[in-house]
This record gives sequence, C-alpha cells and structure tokens, in this order.
Amino acid sequence: MARIKIRVSAGVFEVSLIRVIEEAGSVEVLWDRGIKREFKWGSVVFGSTDGPVLQKPSEVAPEPERKFSTRCF
Repeated sequence: MARIKIRVSAGVFEVSLIRVIEEAGSVEVLWDRGIKREFKWGSVVFGSTDGPVLQKPSEVAPEPERKFSTRCF
C-alpha cells in the first residue's frame, strides 16, 4: 500500500499501490475514495512533477481504454 503518483487526463494523483501485475505491464491502485483501477506502467510518475499532485480526484478515474478486435473469421 505504498503511495505512488499516477498521471491521467485530469492531472497527477497520489494513490495507494495495491499490486504490480507484471504479466499485463500494469499496476492496480486504490483511489482515496476506495475505487480500484488498473493503469499501465507508463502512467506511473517517477520523480518530481511539473504541476501539483492531487490527493482526491474530482471525478472517478476513467477506465483504461481497451482495444477490441471486430474481425470475423
């Protein structure tokens, strides 16, 4: 439950790390409101940020985009 920073479209937020999912190249985090989300490693912010780090998002974190194939065989 270490605190890490995640960059999303609404800004950079400090969240609690639940687990690292190596197979998927992602992390599962817990927002301060108790909502779990999964983000790719590229969303994790290491080091300092240019802007403020927020504690609680004003909106629920968006679900990560999932790409589906619509091809028929």
